[in-house]
Amino acid sequence: MSPSALVPPSSNPADLYKAMSDEVRRKERHSPRIDKHRAVWQALSVTWEADGSIDSATLEEIVFLLNDGEIDIWRPLIYLIPKVAVEARLQPVPPSERAGIGPEYIIEVLDGAEFDAIELNV
Repeated sequence: MSPSALVPPSSNPADLYKAMSDEVRRKERHSPRIDKHRAVWQALSVTWEADGSIDSATLEEIVFLLNDGEIDIWRPLIYLIPKVAVEARLQPVPPSERAGIGPEYIIEVLDGAEFDAIELNV
């Protein structure tokens, strides 16, 4: 059995993509998954404004899009990351923090030139 077959749905990119894609396609406005993402992005945008990474107008726009934007902004993308570009920076997730027994990794910093974004129409 492949190690990736041991990754449960809550951490499996294919399962996550399908679930999010289904919720967006159905225009699900009460999705706990989307609500969680919305809260994370809202907190990040406040932090970015506080540290000067964005200005107050950009914060206002982000908050508007998060709260009042079309559900389609939550459509999932696949990020194709060539392993050779990031292999030295892959950090294994400790077993106690994984969703299952399969391998999981974190890449702390990912430069925009190190990946391609793909949008599927499923």
